Amino acid sequence: MSKVKKQIPCRHYASSGSCFYGDQCQFMHVPLSTAPFNNEMTPPHQLAQQASVSHDVSQPQPPQPKPFSHPSFSGLGFTAGRGVPRLPPSNPMRVRGVTSQNLPGMMNNLSMRPKQPVTTATAAAPPNVNPVPGSTNVVMHPRFPMHVHQRPPSMDVPSPFGKTTLNQSMLVEPRIRMRALSQPSPVSTKTESVGGTMYFYQPDQQQPRYTPSQRSFNYTPAHVTRTKSGHQHGGSYFINEDQKQELLHRQVLATARLPPESNSVPVEVECYRNLFPLELEATPTPEKVNHSLFGYVSTCYKAVNIKNKSHCVLRRLHGFKLSSAKTVQEVHRWRKVSHINVVALHEMFTTKVFGDNSLVLVYDYHAGADTLLHKHFHSYNQKASPLTEALIWHYIIQLTSALRTLHYSGLAVRCIDLSKVLVLGSNKVWFNCCGVVDVITYDVSVPDDQPQAIKQKQQADLVALGQLLLCLCCQSVMAVQPENFPKSIQHVSRNFSPDMLKIIQYLLGAQNELHNISEVMPMIGARFYSTIESLQLNQDSLETQLSRELENGRLFRLVAKLGMINERPEFASDVSWSETGDRYLLKLFRDYLFHQVTPTGTPWVDLAHVVLTLNKLDAGVQEKVCLSSHDGQAVLMVTYADLKACIDSTFTELCHHQRQQ
Repeated sequence: MSKVKKQIPCRHYASSGSCFYGDQCQFMHVPLSTAPFNNEMTPPHQLAQQASVSHDVSQPQPPQPKPFSHPSFSGLGFTAGRGVPRLPPSNPMRVRGVTSQNLPGMMNNLSMRPKQPVTTATAAAPPNVNPVPGSTNVVMHPRFPMHVHQRPPSMDVPSPFGKTTLNQSMLVEPRIRMRALSQPSPVSTKTESVGGTMYFYQPDQQQPRYTPSQRSFNYTPAHVTRTKSGHQHGGSYFINEDQKQELLHRQVLATARLPPESNSVPVEVECYRNLFPLELEATPTPEKVNHSLFGYVSTCYKAVNIKNKSHCVLRRLHGFKLSSAKTVQEVHRWRKVSHINVVALHEMFTTKVFGDNSLVLVYDYHAGADTLLHKHFHSYNQKASPLTEALIWHYIIQLTSALRTLHYSGLAVRCIDLSKVLVLGSNKVWFNCCGVVDVITYDVSVPDDQPQAIKQKQQADLVALGQLLLCLCCQSVMAVQPENFPKSIQHVSRNFSPDMLKIIQYLLGAQNELHNISEVMPMIGARFYSTIESLQLNQDSLETQLSRELENGRLFRLVAKLGMINERPEFASDVSWSETGDRYLLKLFRDYLFHQVTPTGTPWVDLAHVVLTLNKLDAGVQEKVCLSSHDGQAVLMVTYADLKACIDSTFTELCHHQRQQ
């Protein structure tokens, strides 16, 4: 006895032509051509009637119903698309706002695709939008009578719920669209014979890259967003406020000048001008000479090189006379050194413009840099920054890297001191005043390349570095005194890691036996990795800050052009030049960009609107914008491409007139 099948077509057989259950399926296996899911639109009430009819393959099928029409789509040029799913009569769809009268129109609205774009907006304007008299492509909204940003008229489709804006992706069923994207494009198969064997393959396909025409980016990498600075400022169009203040502070220091009536420094020294003292003016006294690291009183000035307009530092040694002209060779050796943690030495000269015989050495200028002595020690600065072991390790890695490069080059710093190591920002350090001791203590009788003398100087560098680290760990300049040395070592052993104590003891042990800076690297160990990680994260953060200001210059140039064109009182003896032709169109766009108001009449201040609109204008997209005068008498619908052409032609006219004059 055969099983009675339900008089309902099988959805698996109707969609794919086969069914998993085979003859055991309880539904009717109807061919695809006669299934109710066809390529023509079927109203829901007729689908319910077809479901109650017995489908027999041997019997001819009735003709398919015609596409359903709705008054809302009259004159729009739409044709029927894929059919809608069957709705069971016993369980009607209940959606807010959906009734039996407007359901067919909603189905047509979601499934039909246009044959051709609509050419007028007044023909299908909804009741709440009043068309402008004498215009066929401009609509005005009653709530915004002045400036209304409209989509292209071809995409304004009325629906039973009022005005609905659709795009091309909404007019295609999602299932069909996904299938179309997943199907590979047909490519020709290529053949190649290798060693008598024929190979068949398809050439590599490159996916098309989509480059947006509107360059308005606000991208922050995910790993930067998770940081404190990225989380606080991830959605901003501008640079971080703290970073901005730091950069502005450096700019102020770099451009600082003395008053014109000041006579404390010379106006010009060699090719350097705009001298500004970086330290208090020093008067040579025996006490200051004894406490000086070089044996001479020194003063620093910020100056500008008039040859290349670069900022530099002039290190002046008071009352110094060169013993031999061969000391210039020491400067040449230091000029060859290039390291990120060494302040570069450029030249040396003697001068009498300060009123005495002075030796001047020229170094790079790093605005905002401070010494370790002033930054971390309360005896010299009441607002000294605290010191942690992680920060000291950052200093060790940078200083040992610079010392390794200098020692391998046959040089020695010879002035490693808290007052001669510069620090900028959080943890960037430099060796400063390199080469000064070599010039002062130059001895003609001793060859420059004597290995024994160079090794002794380098061993002194290691001892000086160990003393500097001990002072940093104890945060006291008296920690290296002989009477305080045991207590200082005990303090380091209690509050720091064994590696820190080991590296300090190794550096201080260079007084008794020969040590090498390369042997310090294994003591640092895996801390190199944490330093590299922090540097890379800092670099990504700075790149993110830079990306926020990436397009500001381009948008500023565009706003500058608009400002030069709009409201110009007179041009070429024409007082009405800015109120006619393309200039009037740009004036209306200026009002649309900056002078919009809310329905209550209050100014509408939205920076995102300004940025997005300027990017569309600069890209010249084909999107349309509705421009209106203040009184509402003049209404124009133009594209951003037309506005861009108006700006280019008008600004070219201004520049051409300037060149003629």
